Amino acid sequence: MSECPVCLVYDRIAVAAALLEDLAPEAIRAGQVPAGLGGTIPLARQRLLEADEVIHRLQGSIGWELTYLGACVGQTIDALGVTLTPPGVSMVAAMARDCRRQAHEFAWAFWRAGS
Repeated sequence: MSECPVCLVYDRIAVAAALLEDLAPEAIRAGQVPAGLGGTIPLARQRLLEADEVIHRLQGSIGWELTYLGACVGQTIDALGVTLTPPGVSMVAAMARDCRRQAHEFAWAFWRAGS
């Protein structure tokens, strides 16, 4: 694990969100997930699984309540576990964007608190 697990959570979620945000307009334009870009979805899901693992470790070690962030990440992981239509990719990208915002707010609050 990174020397900064809070940073790692933000990193993994931000990467997943960026992958999905970049894929969504391409999928809408093509009317499907473009050939050659289908691997983006499992890659984004893997990044979120990595973040989820760290969130669970942090929850038990730092005493901070991470229920909402964990739920956001878990719901996004679940949504990525099915075949997605182009509108579905856009919806999941929005979910990941919300998780990224929550992870960013958590990281800033954590470091402002001097933790």
